Amino acid sequence: MNIKKIVKEVIIQTAGEIGVNMEDNLKTDIGLDSLSLVGVIVGIEEKLGIMFDESDLDPVQLQTVKDLVMLAEKYI
Repeated sequence: MNIKKIVKEVIIQTAGEIGVNMEDNLKTDIGLDSLSLVGVIVGIEEKLGIMFDESDLDPVQLQTVKDLVMLAEKYI
């Protein structure tokens, strides 16, 4: 299972971005607002069959694509 690929696919589907890099900032580079970030998180959970703990979903800690990938890897 390629978690990086899955996370990038969910971001692309949600934000309509074509190129997503690991160091891209979710807000400034990709343009996600708080609602679309929730959509990405739910999409990742659904694709990977996991459920994130609320304590891991602090938006301050989830700034980049890499942060989302690392969070997903924690649950796999």
